[in-house]
Amino acid sequence: MFPGIRQYTYVANLGILFHPSDKLKIGASYMSADDFPIIGAAFVHLNTNGIPPGLIASNVTQTINEILFYSPAHASIGVMYKPIDNLELNGEITWVGWSGYVDNHGLKPQDESWTDPKTGVTYRGQAFNDIYIPRIGVDYKLDSSWHIMGGYYYEPTPVPPQMRRTNYVDNVKNVVSTGISYVHPYTNGGAIRYTVHVQGIILGDRKTYKEIAVDADPGTSGIQNPGYPGYESKGYIIDTGFEVGYEFL
Repeated sequence: MFPGIRQYTYVANLGILFHPSDKLKIGASYMSADDFPIIGAAFVHLNTNGIPPGLIASNVTQTINEILFYSPAHASIGVMYKPIDNLELNGEITWVGWSGYVDNHGLKPQDESWTDPKTGVTYRGQAFNDIYIPRIGVDYKLDSSWHIMGGYYYEPTPVPPQMRRTNYVDNVKNVVSTGISYVHPYTNGGAIRYTVHVQGIILGDRKTYKEIAVDADPGTSGIQNPGYPGYESKGYIIDTGFEVGYEFL
């Protein structure tokens, strides 16, 4: 049985758009952190037939406190400017609050401390960091139907060096995208837009060097730090897509 389990959350999502002229738009948005918690208890009844009394309880209560999904709070401010009628320039900066990250057990990485068995010194874990993501983009209108687009953004990693007991693998990202769209007039003053786009992601080369002993058990031989002596992560991602949308003109 799973009585008392909570499986819901509330998220604030706010935005504003200021349009001072036909050539300029300024917008801002905010969304609070989102997670999907499972909090409660599981009551388990065990069949103890044939087991001597006192060796095992017939009823066990298992506390449940898990986070199945987490999305950090983020806030953005962006500007669109049209220096000429057929050209749009876009810029945006986004703050992402990764310092509030919690893992599947509802714990922040900085809450996980460890004691060096050789020195007896206890160290705090390493907190995730808030990051800022800059984005730029351009939309050039070739004629009444065809548009070409391009963009770039840089996303630093919020994950500090993983020298201790955790192994969160994350990389700096450089992302470039381009696309082309065709706008076909439709009934009632609207239009259908067909878009093809390609995006390339470069994951920066990152080398991780692990410390020898973390949360070590003096009674167990060997090195007890998963990932020791270290590892390297990097990569490239290419994706493409096709979209069809309706625009109210």
